Amino acid sequence: MLLLAYRAVMQIKIGFDTGHLAARGKRHVGSMIKRPTLAALGSIAGLCLCMLQDTAASAQTPPSSPAPLVQSEDAQGEEQLPLHVPYRGLMVALIDWSAYGIFSLAGKNGPISDEDWTAAGLAAVNLIAAATLLTMRNSNDDDHRRLADPAWLGMAADLQNASIFVAIAIETRDRSDFRRTADMLAKTCQSCHDKFRALPPNDTSRFAVR
Repeated sequence: MLLLAYRAVMQIKIGFDTGHLAARGKRHVGSMIKRPTLAALGSIAGLCLCMLQDTAASAQTPPSSPAPLVQSEDAQGEEQLPLHVPYRGLMVALIDWSAYGIFSLAGKNGPISDEDWTAAGLAAVNLIAAATLLTMRNSNDDDHRRLADPAWLGMAADLQNASIFVAIAIETRDRSDFRRTADMLAKTCQSCHDKFRALPPNDTSRFAVR
């Protein structure tokens, strides 16, 4: 059984003007944001290593059939483990917390402590990884429809790329670039929400029984 996602995250407001991106039809994955270079990706890997060293929207339809649990001895021949969480669960429990932390810190006027920079970097790493989870199939029918839409994969790539640029800005501790990339991330999130988010917000307690 999954842990209950905190209701409090639904009360947090983003203090950014996320604007509205122009409607897009079918497109290549990651077309909105230029893909990071190999050097940039290497920079992110270094960021992760440094941090490890430094820190020593309407109710979705129920899943048609829950994915079976995979035993350790059976997992050896599998390409990947099943995703036992609906995309909305990932959003509320992982993506929202990480994104809001980045937005809050980017909008801060005073000095940013080493601990805050580290926390923001880890939040960016969460978003980079979560974007991949949003491309994995699960047992939720609503998510099946999202995944079948070519725009969904493109927007997941946009989320990942924007998060990588945020992480690079955090690594360099460039406040101006951090604000710019955080704003780009906010607009990327809003663009996806405008197309795919279901309203009103889900009762997060539903995620515990998925």
